[in-house]
Amino acid sequence: MKYKGLYISQSEDKGVLREVDGVEKECEGLYFMVYADKDYGYEIGGFVGAFGIDMENSEEGIQEFVKSEIDTYLEEYKKQQLYALINREYHSFISDVRHFYRDFDIIRDAEKIANMKFVHDYLTIEKPLDSETVDYLLNIVRPLETICDYFQPDRTAFYEAVDCTAKKLFDEQIEKYDQDYSPDFDSEDDEEELEE
Repeated sequence: MKYKGLYISQSEDKGVLREVDGVEKECEGLYFMVYADKDYGYEIGGFVGAFGIDMENSEEGIQEFVKSEIDTYLEEYKKQQLYALINREYHSFISDVRHFYRDFDIIRDAEKIANMKFVHDYLTIEKPLDSETVDYLLNIVRPLETICDYFQPDRTAFYEAVDCTAKKLFDEQIEKYDQDYSPDFDSEDDEEELEE
């Protein structure tokens, strides 16, 4: 079943727990899995429905229940869908790079490869996008690549970070040098060397 761009499969579930007349009972029902893609390869959620309690045991009753559940959590499902598709796109991209598909040149395309990793990691770990941006990006065939094509890293911050790292390394080496080679005025040998 497809609904609002999401793909839903179902399987029988005989152990759906529901409260009936104040007593928890096992009921028959269905377990629904929600997928990000038409190949049903990226599961992004799931829910259970009990016959006679959550939904009628008919095609129409099942569809109404599924639509209601999806509508209730649509914003979250859409976000999970986008991040799953971005993840799939990134892994496909990396596979292409590793096998030199699409005429990749590791040297020439190094910046693009680095940007894809940086943007992918940020988006899938931080999940910063609002629902309007998510809806827009879901209508793009390759959202990750599109973002990367427009992405311009902040070179100033990068250069400052390199300068700071280099200075830190230099300071640590100077401090180590001072510790290793500074004269020890407590030893007699050092005093003799200074007198000469």
